[in-house]
Amino acid sequence: MESCGPITINVGGTTFTTSPTTLINHSSYFLALLSGTWGDDADEIFVDQDPVPFAVLLAYMRRGNIKVDDITTDVLTLAEFLG
Repeated sequence: MESCGPITINVGGTTFTTSPTTLINHSSYFLALLSGTWGDDADEIFVDQDPVPFAVLLAYMRRGNIKVDDITTDVLTLAEFLG
């Protein structure tokens, strides 16, 4: 991955902007995706998943903690998918 500026991720039609470092340090899915293993660099990355649990996981990646009330089956399933 050449760029270290913010990236935009479209998750199920909702866009999120974050740093690549936030994603690759916490997700084997994004590590592979952003390392070029799965394709070339794009202005926006599309992830065909539900944006609500993704928002919870992105907050966790940024802060390092998660509220117990935010842990749902959907969040756990997406966490497993993203590695």
